[in-house]
Amino acid sequence: MSLLIFLVHILAHICRSPATSLNSTFLFNGFRPSDLNLSDSATVTRTGALSLTNGHLATNPGIKGHAFYPAILQFKKPPGAKKTQSFSTRFVFEIVSQFPESGGHGLVFVLAPATNFSQATGGSYLGLFNRENNGNPANHVFAVEFDTVQQEKMNDKGGNHVGIDVIGANSSFLKPATYYTEFGKKEKMVLDCQTTIQAWIE
Repeated sequence: MSLLIFLVHILAHICRSPATSLNSTFLFNGFRPSDLNLSDSATVTRTGALSLTNGHLATNPGIKGHAFYPAILQFKKPPGAKKTQSFSTRFVFEIVSQFPESGGHGLVFVLAPATNFSQATGGSYLGLFNRENNGNPANHVFAVEFDTVQQEKMNDKGGNHVGIDVIGANSSFLKPATYYTEFGKKEKMVLDCQTTIQAWIE
């Protein structure tokens, strides 16, 4: 498996506060290529799934894929307002590796003021940053990473975690990947288990 980058939507996304309305929702049950702005290795499969990378880590270790919702989402209205609008999103993903003994760096849900990440590096920089700009306050990026590799240079505490990234790939907050059963019991979750996982960000 190679680096998977998830930027703004996968399979189903509900978001409040797009530019046209402060209280709108939208939903995807599968995609068409015209639904998203795709770049790098990202494609939409014949079944309507979003494939962010092709899994060929050996031939391209820095592979990355981006998929952005094509409309601008306005989180401050008016733009100069001090209060930021809230949002909620749910999506389904699956991390699949062609090589069981190796993995990539997972995937990322991101909010950013621009969609051009051509200068970003795959791998530990998640396709959003590079060695020179990682941690730069001018990045204005908020991301939730579903990381499958421990990187000491990013101060990761484990290789299977969910992290909050602001302006860089070093997580401001991270926790081991877990889920709650219907009885309220917390259980460990393996992100690259090649099984469908539903995530909820709010």
